[in-house]
Amino acid sequence: MKPLFNVGGAGALSVVIGLISGYPMGAKVTAELYKNGSISKTEAERLLPFCNNSGPLFVIGAVGAGMFGSGKVGMLLYAIHAVCALLVGICFRFYGRQSRQMSSVLVRKQKSAEQNFAAVVTAGVDTVLAVCGCILLFAAVMACLLPFAEMALPAEWLLSVKGIAEVTSGCFAVVQSGLSARITVSLVAGFLGFGGLCVMMQAKGMLQGTDIRFKTYVYGKVLHGAFSALMTFFVYPHIFLDSVSVFAVMGGDQIWLSVLNSSSILGSILVVFSCIFLCIKLKK
Repeated sequence: MKPLFNVGGAGALSVVIGLISGYPMGAKVTAELYKNGSISKTEAERLLPFCNNSGPLFVIGAVGAGMFGSGKVGMLLYAIHAVCALLVGICFRFYGRQSRQMSSVLVRKQKSAEQNFAAVVTAGVDTVLAVCGCILLFAAVMACLLPFAEMALPAEWLLSVKGIAEVTSGCFAVVQSGLSARITVSLVAGFLGFGGLCVMMQAKGMLQGTDIRFKTYVYGKVLHGAFSALMTFFVYPHIFLDSVSVFAVMGGDQIWLSVLNSSSILGSILVVFSCIFLCIKLKK
């Protein structure tokens, strides 16, 4: 961690969790490491731009297999997503070099490591509800604004608006747009790297209670999106020589049926966690 990213070894947890667990767990782990004194404020601000990423389940499963009908495309997107995240981290290793902050418990008083089961479950449910709340809020706002945007903006601009606002709807819109295979995959890679304003709201929520500056995260995600789109554009022709066979794209009805099935499972899990949360609260 130190030679590549100029961050202490404790920051490796944020990087690994961010790459395998998806948004916004990287930001949450970074905030927790900062709160308990494992990393300094400067190190946290170096970690944020590249540790909060989309997970393999979403990129390979939902986007690759679900939207493109190709696990191979999903693996390409995830590999580029991970590599570009690490490149962003290397770029940000020079951030805050003038700062003399020390990294460890000398900076702040370390939090107690003792947590009971109820507190852990409550924190987990709060995180789930915060993420779901952001997604529902953006879905409602976009549903209200899109009819006006469709009348006022060209089709290309509308795709950008959708991708910048919310990554899932943006990727879906690009796949259904009818653009060439190379351009489509490159745009999807860019949206995955940027994450969207919805994910930014989630990450911002994970940083509550800290004084970590959020602007480094925004700069890092813009850079991540640009790196991902450019790398995919240049790499794609060397991997997919027969781009037509790759795009066995599912129909809209099939995709939404898949999404609904996934939503039913997630909804059931959310109901179970909500019941546990209510039981804990009532017991208290």
